[in-house]
Amino acid sequence: CVAVPLRDNKRFVGVLALFARKSHAFQSEHERVLLLLAQHLGPALSNMRLFSVYSSLEEPANRSSDEAEYAVALVSLRDGKMISGNRTVCLMLDIASEDINQYCLRDLVGLESRSKFDHLLRRSQQGETVVEEVQLISLTGRVVWAEMRGKVLTHKGHTHVLFMLRDLTERRRMFNELADREQRYRFLLESVGEINDIVYMADNRGAYLYCNKSFEETLGYGIEEFAVNRQKYLTDNPLNKILTEKQGQSSELRDGKPYLLEIYDFQQRRVLFEVTEKPLQLQDSSTGLLGVMRNITERRLLEERILQDNQELTLLNERLERLAKVKDEFLANTSHELRTPLNSILGFTTLLLEEPVLPRDEAMEFLGSIHRSSRHLLGLINDILDIAKLESSEVPVHLQSVSLDEVFSEVRSISHVQAREKGLLLEFEKISPERPPIYGDREKVIRVLLNLVSNAIKFTPEGHIMVRAVYEQEPGYVQVEVRDTGIGIPKDMQDLVFEAFRQVDGLSTRSHGGTGLGLAICKQLVKLMGGRIWIESKGTGRGATVQFTLPLVSREVEHSVDSHAVLTPARPEN
Repeated sequence: CVAVPLRDNKRFVGVLALFARKSHAFQSEHERVLLLLAQHLGPALSNMRLFSVYSSLEEPANRSSDEAEYAVALVSLRDGKMISGNRTVCLMLDIASEDINQYCLRDLVGLESRSKFDHLLRRSQQGETVVEEVQLISLTGRVVWAEMRGKVLTHKGHTHVLFMLRDLTERRRMFNELADREQRYRFLLESVGEINDIVYMADNRGAYLYCNKSFEETLGYGIEEFAVNRQKYLTDNPLNKILTEKQGQSSELRDGKPYLLEIYDFQQRRVLFEVTEKPLQLQDSSTGLLGVMRNITERRLLEERILQDNQELTLLNERLERLAKVKDEFLANTSHELRTPLNSILGFTTLLLEEPVLPRDEAMEFLGSIHRSSRHLLGLINDILDIAKLESSEVPVHLQSVSLDEVFSEVRSISHVQAREKGLLLEFEKISPERPPIYGDREKVIRVLLNLVSNAIKFTPEGHIMVRAVYEQEPGYVQVEVRDTGIGIPKDMQDLVFEAFRQVDGLSTRSHGGTGLGLAICKQLVKLMGGRIWIESKGTGRGATVQFTLPLVSREVEHSVDSHAVLTPARPEN
């Protein structure tokens, strides 16, 4: 088989083909002959078709318009009037068939399309086939849009132009309506974008068809870039797993329930979106989806801050409630502690006043009780003043080289009588003379250890108390331990006992005496000397061990320390 195209002025009008029963029957000469024939057959075939159209002009005017796709009009080049036309052109221009030769076709062309009509007429006279879309105005004023083409014909010695028109009015109306609808829809989507919401449309395969400008304004890159490099821009937030599940669903299954999606912007900052997707009927009648992405990053941060603030307020409220309870206990304990020595002083001074002449021994006993009560009252007031000074950092620390063995000896000499009266065994482990001295304030070290030993005696009904120093536990520090077999401390209270005015409970304060300031003072003093303090207990009734650390004097410090220097170590408390 050999075939060549048929063309009329470069316009394809058909194919000329030859077939043979045996293979290789045609030579190149046959193809050249076919090409020569095609040059003449193409215009002839086109003219034959035009003649067929022209012949339709002479058919009865009452022929059904449905049988003619084209409106056909034969126009004289001499005066431009229509010589004849088929029923379709008469219906298109609202002209009676018997009156068609009274009208000039150009006069029925709209003003905005006349240049196109003139161009088409001119090119047709040059033998070219041109197609233009023109506006026509019918006799009744109806606007008609038509696709128009022309061909020059010679008939009965006269030259005419055969115009063929196809009505595009309905298609144009639908196109304009669709364009108008799309413009309104786009305006709506862009208006939504003014409040920073991202609006997008996607087909049933998930390919994005449209996205407003908010996407690029928010993230710094377009949705096409996101579609190509989705994994690059999705964060490692577990919330993004739902996107994989959504991608596996058809558009019809999108239920409109919001889900969260976190994406990196162009600066690798995390942006959190609330995404809502619903099915959408597309122009090709397939089902896509319409999605809205709302940036909730700031809202989520605000919610987290509010939640954090609420938690902090809850903790603060709990602390204030504890402080209120501690305050009440402190007032009750302090009033009890103050009232006891004051009652003693008032009682004995009243006896002395009522009985001015008493035996010397009895008078001395009364005066001794007054003296002891006064000292107790003075110690109580000093504790309250000291804790206030310590918390405001107004207490100076005189750091110097201090022998821990001498501190042990002094505390033992003060405490052994109190321990013996309760029937307790009080032991101080001997410290080797080769051990380095501590670097601290001697009076404050004695006060801390004396307070801890007094507490151990107070809260130990029976058993023993051991005081010892451990040097190898922490390099550069000595660890002093006061271990007793007393009432113990619950684990949840072991950190709280170092708060001011705090004891294990209010009843123990009442039964054992004291204001609950001792351990709080010890903690502040140890901290000022560069150490730390803590307590260990296996629970109620199983004894307790209070431990604190103090720095040792190094060889350099030992030779340079000024025994009268006032220093404040800044070693942080663990």
